Amino acid sequence: MAKLTHCKVCGTELSNGAKICPQCGQPRRKPFYRRIWFILLVIIVALNAVRSFNAARNERLHEQNGYGIFTLADGTQISARDINALYDESPVAAKNTYAGQTATVTMEVTSISDWAIEDYTSLIRFSYSDYTLTRWDYNALSSLREGDVIRVTGTIENIGGGNWYIELSRITSLKKIQQTTDTSESST
Repeated sequence: MAKLTHCKVCGTELSNGAKICPQCGQPRRKPFYRRIWFILLVIIVALNAVRSFNAARNERLHEQNGYGIFTLADGTQISARDINALYDESPVAAKNTYAGQTATVTMEVTSISDWAIEDYTSLIRFSYSDYTLTRWDYNALSSLREGDVIRVTGTIENIGGGNWYIELSRITSLKKIQQTTDTSESST
């Protein structure tokens, strides 16, 4: 026996498989949760949730490993997360407190571009209007690879807020602490 439903417009009894109502001609519509736009929306929301979860997890793991903890010139330590939380509350207070201070931070290199090095909590600017690369900088930069752990001393230039980044410029020291082992290169 076929399952029956009713037309939402005229109330005529219909077969569940009917595409249109034979009485009024009203097309039957799929429930919203079976429509493509709803399915795509659910997928997008799920992917964003996973991305946010992974970013937060990576930031926590970096902090547990001692990465993204800034040691200021007076010896106090503060995490990038705490600096950015202050920025979210009051950008002026965060910049007045930390911008221009000399700081040392340990980072795991997750991205290298032609003007910056990033990890999950920090960004180091090497080439911009107020800083010019020296021969030493080129040598240090050319030896870095993603996954390397470095300790950098420079001046806090900018704060990104939203637990995104602390930007260092005017770098005075860059030391590789741990080198990644690149398994993609094999000797022949």
